[in-house]
Amino acid sequence: MKRFTILIFICIMILSLTHCSSDKDKQLKGKIVRMSGLITINEKEASLGQIVKKGDLIKTEESDTSYVDVQFPDHHIRIKQGEMRVEAPEESLKLVLLRGKLYTAVTKLLKEDPSLVETPTAVMGVRGTKFFIEADEIKTYVCVCEGTVFGHLKDAPDIQKEIPTGYDLYLKSGEELTDPIESPDMVKMIYGEFIDMGFQAKEE
Repeated sequence: MKRFTILIFICIMILSLTHCSSDKDKQLKGKIVRMSGLITINEKEASLGQIVKKGDLIKTEESDTSYVDVQFPDHHIRIKQGEMRVEAPEESLKLVLLRGKLYTAVTKLLKEDPSLVETPTAVMGVRGTKFFIEADEIKTYVCVCEGTVFGHLKDAPDIQKEIPTGYDLYLKSGEELTDPIESPDMVKMIYGEFIDMGFQAKEE
């Protein structure tokens, strides 16, 4: 009887671990829900409905009319004129924007384990729900439409800036960080992209 009880306990533990692993894997995968122009994943042409997983490299054309929308369990993103790699440290989603424009709408805010967005020059901890990032090899631009984003330069990780709703910030490698600036016109323009992605207009 004792052996049977131990066996049942072991089986329950195995099933529990399998379920947790399945949940984690699920968090790492997204799906292309909308696209325009030539989009590639790992240098191969992508298609609508295709699954996006950890390690995938997504590229769009340079044209402003070319974009791809990817729906993750807790994030809806749009990439324009750029390339991005999907990573996942432990349970949280990590997006590495190598260049170009990234629009991110967080549909489920993870307070204890925030998602990360990394660029060639900076790292952002995401507490925001709707924000825009544009990056190249030298600088990163962040504009927060809703919520809060925390950012720091890779070469100065101890100096972090909080970027609240309605503010933007440039993070340039080798230069001292300034304070975020209130930018209602930029927020309004960027929010138009989120409306096109299917999100309702922000209430005034």
